[in-house]
Amino acid sequence: MKTWVMKKMRHITGEDAAVLAFGASFLIGVWYALPMVNTITDVWAFGGGVLRAMEAHTLLPGSGVDYGTLSFYQNYLAFVLVLGFGYILSGFDLEAVKTVLILNPSYSLLVPRIVSALTAAILLLFVHRFLKAHVHSVWWRLALLMLTFGSVLTTLLVRSGKMWMLSLFLVVVSFIYLYRAVTEERERGQLGWLSFTSVITAFLAASNFLFAGLFLVNIPILLFVFWRTPAIWKRLAAMVALGAAVFLGFFALNAENVVEQASGFVMQFFDPDSADASVQASLTVFESFMVGARQAVESFPLLLAALIPVAYAGIRDKTLFSLAALYSVLYMIAVSVVFRTDQGLALNIRHIFPLGFFLLFLIAAFKPPARFVSLSFLLVGLAVYAYTLVLLSVPTTYNAAYDLLVSRYGEADIRIDERIFELTLPMNKASYALFATSSCGSTCQHVQALPRDIAFRPLVVTGETDPERVAALPPPDLLIVESGIGGCAPVIRFGNNVPDDEVFDIDINLGRMLLPSFYTLRQLGKNIYIYDAKECPGS
Repeated sequence: MKTWVMKKMRHITGEDAAVLAFGASFLIGVWYALPMVNTITDVWAFGGGVLRAMEAHTLLPGSGVDYGTLSFYQNYLAFVLVLGFGYILSGFDLEAVKTVLILNPSYSLLVPRIVSALTAAILLLFVHRFLKAHVHSVWWRLALLMLTFGSVLTTLLVRSGKMWMLSLFLVVVSFIYLYRAVTEERERGQLGWLSFTSVITAFLAASNFLFAGLFLVNIPILLFVFWRTPAIWKRLAAMVALGAAVFLGFFALNAENVVEQASGFVMQFFDPDSADASVQASLTVFESFMVGARQAVESFPLLLAALIPVAYAGIRDKTLFSLAALYSVLYMIAVSVVFRTDQGLALNIRHIFPLGFFLLFLIAAFKPPARFVSLSFLLVGLAVYAYTLVLLSVPTTYNAAYDLLVSRYGEADIRIDERIFELTLPMNKASYALFATSSCGSTCQHVQALPRDIAFRPLVVTGETDPERVAALPPPDLLIVESGIGGCAPVIRFGNNVPDDEVFDIDINLGRMLLPSFYTLRQLGKNIYIYDAKECPGS
């Protein structure tokens, strides 16, 4: 084993070492905003959702896992390993492990974030291997990897713990193997392992995120390319049948959640005002397309700019160009048709994320530009990536506000009204006692059952608090909000020199690289205002 490792290390080039270091950097920032637990949406299913399934001694996803079925099982396996180590380190005390996780819910979010980062690192190595075979310039290969994986949008999603990285990994594998099938198996005159891999991974991507069923377009592409090949129908039918069986198997494991979510999107086309429509289409398809185009420009400006120098160099691989262009256009059209809710550029920009990788393959189809051009793009991309890593690594506004409140008011008998979803303050027994029964989860129940209360004494009122129970309380002493209140001076403000509606967080203005204010940030998070409620009338 040692000999094999040493042999491999001797064959590692400077380029390989750079890519490995780049992949290792994906773990930087996975601790973003912890112990805050509400700063990233759509991730609890892969943290607490997995732990709830384990607690119930089941392998089936519970409620709330509307998509990301494969991501759920990917994290399930990761939690098995993590809990196994925790069980050993705790002296084989399972209750101690459970108590630590209940009292520190942020720990359960760290696991899917690390899993997402590792998945992205594997995808990086896979894409790099493809580029080494098709892009004959070291500096341009490194530049393309940096512009794609180092873009702000990708950097944030890599560390988010969401289902995007596994879905994208499967889509990219399917695309690359489709390209290889069209080029290599076409010469051999028959469908084989390459086509099979492309079809199966496309079905797996659809199993994880139903919208990714769009990428089953590889089936008609294979049919078009190989329609004169003997036994094409039989071979392709067998591949599709097996892929469909895999899809149906995973669908059956999470059918209720998937159907509920999908029905909401389907109903928007037939009865937009129906109560079953979970989304309300407020944009026309054209308006949605224009929003998507603007999001693409704001998310991947450097990749789009890279098309200019390579356009002068000319197309090198027409097959790769055609496939990448087809996937890009189809994806933009599909996003425009399905995601037509007007939630603003800030929230829906993640939907454009896969387009960046199709742009990568589109650019790779051209001849590389001059070395100084490649180096220029690489250095600019690296600078943006390094800046984003710093923002992800330093404490957020939520962390800064949390630390001040704990240190300055932790022993005060006061009432704090906290109206910022992302800010998670310590909750003592009295604070949890104000929760409605339906809002009192495992942490709430466990804290109230403890023989001793936590050290933080203020009574905290949040959006989870029962309004009827709050009505009987004395007025608040401190008010914490995300927008300034006219006529009132805050006790203290945390944030950047940006308007309250132009803040940056993983789920807010996600990846909008062209906003000048992005490059003035000291930290991520909403602007936070802490007011003396007694001196701020009407608050």
